[in-house]
Amino acid sequence: MKFTRREFLKYCSVAAGALGLTATDLAKLENAFAAEGGLKVVWLNGQACTGCTVSLANSMYYTTIQELLLKTPASQTLDINFIETLSTSSGQSAIDEAKSVVGKAKSLANAFAVVVEGAIPLGTPPNDPTKPANNPGEYCTLWVDNGTEETMWDMVREFILDRNCAYVFGIGTCACYGGIPGAEPNPTHACGLWQIKYYDKYFKGTFSSTGDPWYPDSLLFWDLLDSTTQSEIRILSSRLRSLPREKYHGVIMIPGCPPNPNWIVGTIAYIIINNMNTPSLEALGRPVMYFRERICNSCDRFNNSVSGQFIINRDPDQIGDPNKNRPNGYCLKYIGCKGSRTKSDCSMRKWHSPGDGQIGVNWCVGAGAPCQGCTQDAFPDRMSAFFAIR
Repeated sequence: MKFTRREFLKYCSVAAGALGLTATDLAKLENAFAAEGGLKVVWLNGQACTGCTVSLANSMYYTTIQELLLKTPASQTLDINFIETLSTSSGQSAIDEAKSVVGKAKSLANAFAVVVEGAIPLGTPPNDPTKPANNPGEYCTLWVDNGTEETMWDMVREFILDRNCAYVFGIGTCACYGGIPGAEPNPTHACGLWQIKYYDKYFKGTFSSTGDPWYPDSLLFWDLLDSTTQSEIRILSSRLRSLPREKYHGVIMIPGCPPNPNWIVGTIAYIIINNMNTPSLEALGRPVMYFRERICNSCDRFNNSVSGQFIINRDPDQIGDPNKNRPNGYCLKYIGCKGSRTKSDCSMRKWHSPGDGQIGVNWCVGAGAPCQGCTQDAFPDRMSAFFAIR
């Protein structure tokens, strides 16, 4: 699947305002695309509903999904070698195409990016005589390569450990922080890329399951001991830092359930404009340009909260009242809105743009539903119950 330069530039042009791109930025994009070729991308789906892929496809509102699936000429911005949901190939040929990026001599020409969608399970199914003991990842077999089952964890390691892995993108909250698959009781021991960053702390003996706020249920790191060496884990962790190393090995978290498509495309545009450097990232590894402010700061209902106008219970008469629960109506804090604890620009960007360069038509709170905090690492466990104050 290819996104051509023409398609990508057209998207960035019509959505320049939403993406925060100036005329100078667009000129830089055109110059960056003067050379042939494109950054190869391998998109791996773990424990995912594929909603993040669908969200990305919806960003291309000026073309059809059929056009996105067609092979296009060699001059691409992104050359997606493998993406399960939208792939035109299948079986061994699709696996071979995905793996064609690994094992090459280190060079910028051979650089590729790994996109992880969905959580990465590290648990082992109990009492399964067909599986080796303590073999992490068996809850999610990604594919069967020439007769060999390979798990999501196997492939995350193989691609990220490759010398030419230039960037790692966690797309969606499941891939970033574990999300819904990682919710209690988490029988598959699902985690996100954010947790993997801390594996080296475990091996160094400095990991504490009670003192780290990023993962309150940090349990089964022992799962890795038999299948992953200490040196492998340290390499993997070093490549999952929030800063690029020689323009290599930057990791970017783009959470959301699903993420807004503009967050994905805008981040890619930033990297290309800025000589393949990553954007500024905040404490949870997210691009500051999209995850700087709390949702309440730009919410259309904020002024009503200041004046004390709240929907105070879940009665149909309150939630369904067209005067109280209109898009700029009463604040939803007391029926569980987590906007004050959630950072993203949903309230400004919104969803489902009606046309070129226009902001979306609506968003969760605008539609009368409280924000569930889906862009945070605390989602869903520490954002539950969704209709109660926490």
